Amino acid sequence: MSDRFIPKVHNMKPQKNVRLCIFLIAGYLLIYHAFGCVLHQFTFQNIYTRQLLRYCIMIPLLIVLVLRLQKQELFRFTWRSFGKGIFVASVYWCIAVWLAFRTIQANVNSGTKLLPWADIMIYSACFLIGTGFTEEVLFRGIVLHLLEDKYGRTTRKNILKAMFVSSFLFGMIHFLNMFSRENADVFKGMVQVLCAFSGGLFFSAVYFRSRNIWCSVAIHGFWDFAMGIESGIFGVGYIMDLSVDDYSMLADVALRKKVIIYRMIFRVIWAIILVGGELLLFGFIMRKKKVQPLLDREEESNAHNEKEQESNAHIEKEQKIGNNEARDMEW
Repeated sequence: MSDRFIPKVHNMKPQKNVRLCIFLIAGYLLIYHAFGCVLHQFTFQNIYTRQLLRYCIMIPLLIVLVLRLQKQELFRFTWRSFGKGIFVASVYWCIAVWLAFRTIQANVNSGTKLLPWADIMIYSACFLIGTGFTEEVLFRGIVLHLLEDKYGRTTRKNILKAMFVSSFLFGMIHFLNMFSRENADVFKGMVQVLCAFSGGLFFSAVYFRSRNIWCSVAIHGFWDFAMGIESGIFGVGYIMDLSVDDYSMLADVALRKKVIIYRMIFRVIWAIILVGGELLLFGFIMRKKKVQPLLDREEESNAHNEKEQESNAHIEKEQKIGNNEARDMEW
């Protein structure tokens, strides 16, 4: 990407970071959907192949963007921080595993056959690698960092503010999913926005506590994998994907209306449980008792690094002066 369009973060004023966040998200969506329109002209046997090919383009672009913004420390991995993040999100992780297990068990018991292994591998790569990596790197790795630069990292209040703004943006892009079908389902779109907002808060909290983006990538990817496991492994679709027109095969109009109402009620109940649970976990993870010591340690570490940089700069300056004096004496 050209230097003209992507300014370096360390040279930017904090108040410009929000505009940069919106610019990056808009650019990401534009490239993502433009490439999707191109792929739509081709026919694929597996419904997730097109999605996976999109991610094959978006992942390298995001890596280049992270390097361009000089945030390469984002990709640093340590087992200790990864384990800490998994432990912090253990409840969420267990729910995702349980959901995946029950879904597979129910389909096996009902006699539903598995899709070909090639299709299952495409689906797994799409969600475990594609969705988890792209969304976490963009929103937790880049957008959240830029907002922390704007609001500051010195207090819990400022961190929470950055998390709420980044999660709001994360939720709003999911509203576009309602237009991914021929018949838009506004109600489903609003439910997904709300769930994505609360999920964004939870993933932000996990990333803040662990400072390991790979942890939130793993949790996010596996959660999406578990949510769509019926369509990706058995090819039967799952309840949250059904729209009004999916019931057109029902001849009885009254029965069709009842089914639609029951589905809507289920979505509301599911959203309340999911959003409520994620908000409770977010509040627990980000409680003041745990957050403030982390902020204090980070502030001490930053102060120490600044002193080291000043000391190194002073040493380099003295060496440069000494070299100049030696050169003058030679002359």
